[in-house]
Amino acid sequence: MGAMSVALGLFFLFHLYMVCKGMTTNEYYKWRQVRKWHKKEENKYMAAVIEGKVKDASLRNGYAGMGEMLDVDVGCVGPTNADSRSTLHSNEERNETMNPGPFPENIYNLGIFENLKEVIFPRSLSIDAKEQYAAALVNIEIRGKHTNKNISNKPKIK
Repeated sequence: MGAMSVALGLFFLFHLYMVCKGMTTNEYYKWRQVRKWHKKEENKYMAAVIEGKVKDASLRNGYAGMGEMLDVDVGCVGPTNADSRSTLHSNEERNETMNPGPFPENIYNLGIFENLKEVIFPRSLSIDAKEQYAAALVNIEIRGKHTNKNISNKPKIK
């Protein structure tokens, strides 16, 4: 009985933490993966800065891992010139690492109190949301009547 209480208490605290951060269980695990990736790339970038491998700030504006194509004509079959293949450089060939930039923020995190208020009183159940939903349904019905003029008029069953 006591072990079950501890397990349920931890489960509740974990979900309370997620509510305070404004995320679902799925988002929690996805953000965890993003956090790991960002930390790894940032460490790799800082090591490259210390070793002096990062030279030009303009080369760091892209995203990590992608090669940079110089100004060549690329059709639907790839580069057209035979020597244009040599213009495709990967980051590994240049021994440069891209800056991952600042860590992205969760746009759904409104703060602890607003997140808790959102869970207790969802916006979708507010009077304004219901009115907007009703207006959207009326708008869809009006558009539907204009586009479905050739549909036979069947009697409505009440």
